[in-house]
Amino acid sequence: MIYSIIPVKKNSDRVLNKNFRPIQDGYSLLDIKLQHMQKSKSIKKTFISSDYIKLKKLEKSNSKLKFVHRKKKYCNNIISWSDMIYYVVKSLPCPNNSILVWSHTTSPFFSRIDEAIHKFKKSENKGYDSLFTSS
Repeated sequence: MIYSIIPVKKNSDRVLNKNFRPIQDGYSLLDIKLQHMQKSKSIKKTFISSDYIKLKKLEKSNSKLKFVHRKKKYCNNIISWSDMIYYVVKSLPCPNNSILVWSHTTSPFFSRIDEAIHKFKKSENKGYDSLFTSS
């Protein structure tokens, strides 16, 4: 199974309401990233990992969306990135052998999700276990 994860903090340290303010045609960075994930034919479910409990309401209108609460301890710039990733992945209600697509709101221009998944799946049998994109 293939799942996507959108990690999003309530408060950004440098840009106020970075993930939630409208930036393009009334859509926020989070809205844009959710649209990308919803258009994917490969992703079974998208998890929003956040300390912002109000985002839980989003899952009521979309059965492919699940809010996963993240402790504040894992939403700061003090905790190491690897500790945060480990915590988030372990908190997800999905099988251990799942393919996880980690997708940041701060990459709003990357939308070729299915193409990336296809390339990753083709390379798995060559010993690769991850794929990184940047935009």
